[in-house]
Amino acid sequence: MPVGLGRVAEDEFVQVFASTFATYFGGFGYDAGNLGAAFISAAAMCALGPLCAVLGLRLMFAPRPAPEPEQHLAEEVAPSTT
Repeated sequence: MPVGLGRVAEDEFVQVFASTFATYFGGFGYDAGNLGAAFISAAAMCALGPLCAVLGLRLMFAPRPAPEPEQHLAEEVAPSTT
């Protein structure tokens, strides 16, 4: 296993570990005071955080304007003689 990959896994463990106890002792989550519910809530928050960041950036800026349609010069039409 590359050294950098092990460091990423360690950082994720620390993040979930810290978030779990902050959720547990803060009384957050869908069942306050339940360590298992705090773990599930913290894991969901850690997993959805990057998705929310990407969507936030994507929805923050207005989309590029659509190109204007080409305008053709109108040709003069002679009246019919028949």
